[in-house]
Amino acid sequence: MKQLRLRVARATGLVLLILVAFIQPALGAPAKGVGFFGGAASYTSSAKAYSGAEYKSSGLGLGVDFQYPLGDKLSVNPFYMLSAETSSQLVSGNSVSNDILGVQIRFWPNDNLFVGAHLGLYGQSVDAPSVSASGSGFGFGVAAGYEQEINQKIILLANLQYDSASSLSVFSDTDIDLTGTRLNIGVRIKLNQQ
Repeated sequence: MKQLRLRVARATGLVLLILVAFIQPALGAPAKGVGFFGGAASYTSSAKAYSGAEYKSSGLGLGVDFQYPLGDKLSVNPFYMLSAETSSQLVSGNSVSNDILGVQIRFWPNDNLFVGAHLGLYGQSVDAPSVSASGSGFGFGVAAGYEQEINQKIILLANLQYDSASSLSVFSDTDIDLTGTRLNIGVRIKLNQQ
């Protein structure tokens, strides 16, 4: 678990250094608007009552956010993300879904690149022939991303996100700790900024 976190942190840091080295200084504030995105999600869930027994799940996700600038270098982004995943480590014929309702604060060192941190309510549902369960708990995450304006109303966006949540009350006899990553690609529709 610690090795995965370390690898994600190193990869994110390397990507940020490369992007910062090749992007021009900021000329304006982040764009105000609604973002629609999709991508890949991969999570590891650990059952506390069973000596940390794990199951991994991966699949596709969708999300929406609203970006509101807080000056030239900061924005606040309330968001909702949902992913539909499968896991070969649970009983066959199962599905796992993970969702997040949260708010992210982003720092923009220039017009295109951001780094952010978020807090949220994380949920997980497991649906298999022998078990059907769901629950939720609070967690946090970090993200790094890139947004590029393609015309006056549309911005292309991409970001990589790491999530961690503890004590999700999914099963009646144990809580779940959740860690994972999401890669999102989509568009932002700009709204008029006053």
